[in-house]
Amino acid sequence: MAGLHWADYLIFCFFLLASLAIGVYHAFSGNKQRTTQEFIMADRNLKVVPTMLSLLVSYQSALMILGNSAEMYSYGTQQWFGLLFGYTFGILLAERLFVPWIFPLKLTSVYEYLQLRYSSRLVRVVGAVLGIAFGLLYIGPAMHAPSLALETATGFPTKISIPIMAAVATTYTALGGMRAVIWTDVFQSGFMLCGVLAVLIKGCMEVGGISEAFLYAHEEGRLLGFSASVDPRERLTIWGLVFGWGSAAAFTYGLQQASIQRYSATGSLREARLSLLLNIPSLLLLVCLVFINGVIVLAYFAKERCDPLFNEDIKSSNEILPYFVKIVFSSIRGFSGLFLATLYSGALSSVSSSLSGCAANAWEDILKPHLVNLSDFRAAVLNKCLVVIFGIFGAAVAFLAAIIPGPVSQVSMTFSSATGGPLYGMFILGGISASANWQGALIGCGAGAALNFWIVFGSQSIPTFSQSLPPLQSDNCPMFNKTQTAANTTITNVSLHGIENMYAVSFVWYTLLGCTVTLAVGWIASQIFNIGK
Repeated sequence: MAGLHWADYLIFCFFLLASLAIGVYHAFSGNKQRTTQEFIMADRNLKVVPTMLSLLVSYQSALMILGNSAEMYSYGTQQWFGLLFGYTFGILLAERLFVPWIFPLKLTSVYEYLQLRYSSRLVRVVGAVLGIAFGLLYIGPAMHAPSLALETATGFPTKISIPIMAAVATTYTALGGMRAVIWTDVFQSGFMLCGVLAVLIKGCMEVGGISEAFLYAHEEGRLLGFSASVDPRERLTIWGLVFGWGSAAAFTYGLQQASIQRYSATGSLREARLSLLLNIPSLLLLVCLVFINGVIVLAYFAKERCDPLFNEDIKSSNEILPYFVKIVFSSIRGFSGLFLATLYSGALSSVSSSLSGCAANAWEDILKPHLVNLSDFRAAVLNKCLVVIFGIFGAAVAFLAAIIPGPVSQVSMTFSSATGGPLYGMFILGGISASANWQGALIGCGAGAALNFWIVFGSQSIPTFSQSLPPLQSDNCPMFNKTQTAANTTITNVSLHGIENMYAVSFVWYTLLGCTVTLAVGWIASQIFNIGK
């Protein structure tokens, strides 16, 4: 593994072994994960701060650290500024609306609500299947992102690093259950913060400070204000980021299985709401740090006057941050190991959360009614086996994520939103319409999912409506005299016709679009089925 010093190996191996040790500790402490309530819900006595940190790192992973640097390089600052409002709006909505709605029910699986509301087990199973699909579609990019970084920095192939990551996350999740997931999240959040701050400090030293970094970003046309366009095909607008991304954040933090497992396991409604509220300043700080790092990385290559993507030093913008670390920190022993631990921290926290949630849904919503005579101890063992099975499936999805173009943060939201929007629509329909019935919920969900997947797969067949920004000034590159076809270029005249305009809808709207279609079709279908009753 070229490029790593023994100190890098030491730090990275310590991180992996410590994560595994937390799982082993919780496997043999307390009731030793002998019951499903302990394994899935940590006996419902979690504290606020660990829960808050776990919620934070479960959804803000290596995808954010790598993806936002790629976002800054390719598209500028629009996403950064919009996310500050979008995440705030979304988490406040979840804290005010969804947590007081779900917490008093003391659910183990969030899809229990669907059966309670619609008096239909089928609706619950459909919701669980979509929820599991959501989790697996999130796991894929979350595993692929740090594996790509490892390959860029050291040459270590993704086909080996992905299985290693899956094995580590699966092992400590299966051994220690929800407590292990929570406390490894806390441990890994420290590594994430250290790595992000190290890149920021050293990067500032390289480019001459944050103000100089922003000056370079301005000269390269990356400091972009809000776009107030109402065209849904435009990749990022203030409306899309606040209402589109914000709605996705609200549903994720309020109704996603990994979230309800955490806030429902706290001691009171006040603690549950507080764990979400404390996420707002923590998340906004993390968003600012990773985007400032993106500005610094951009400024470094602008200062060098050599775009690494144009010069074919990297294959995609997702590799720009690890390539920067490889160059700038090569002389600092141990930092490459810290950086890799930072990325793995973000990835493992997301993967373990999704694995725990998928296993809980598979057991509670699908298998449990058919295994009523199974003892609680054997049910806990079965849950551990389910974690292993979903770990294998997640690794397979990670390999598929490698072939999808675009920043990894966009890839993740695109495919998870395709299932998330219709799923959340069933919850909202049941909450706002007393006349909604199970037939309407299923028909609406089917319509929303069909539309979302049609748009997602159709979008792969057309040119991007909102193109990435031109490459950085590269007159100092060895390849400067070659044709610049390898670089990302601006295409100003993208002509779309007919149905292609639907395919061009920005990915930030997918969740809200799927939810809205589910609501509209579901309500109409419910009224039809209510005729004559």
